[in-house]
Amino acid sequence: MNSSTATGVRRLSAARSKRDHETPLCGDGLVTIVEGARFLGVSKTTLYDMLGRGEIAYSRVGHLKRIPRRALIEYAEKHLVRHRDAS
Repeated sequence: MNSSTATGVRRLSAARSKRDHETPLCGDGLVTIVEGARFLGVSKTTLYDMLGRGEIAYSRVGHLKRIPRRALIEYAEKHLVRHRDAS
């Protein structure tokens, strides 16, 4: 994850913590595979693999896969790496 993605995740995470946790997973809207891949900084193929492994929830709209925004944010938050101070 690049630094601009991490900054975006932190902003979205802060906004998410302020809203009601009872909102359904899809309550924040759905994004396309291309948008989801761009958000996470991965290829479409990698994102499809992640969906296939069940790492990220998705919805089917007809034959298309759509990803809840919150599912992407939660995935990114789970995989944040925090470095400890070496002092």
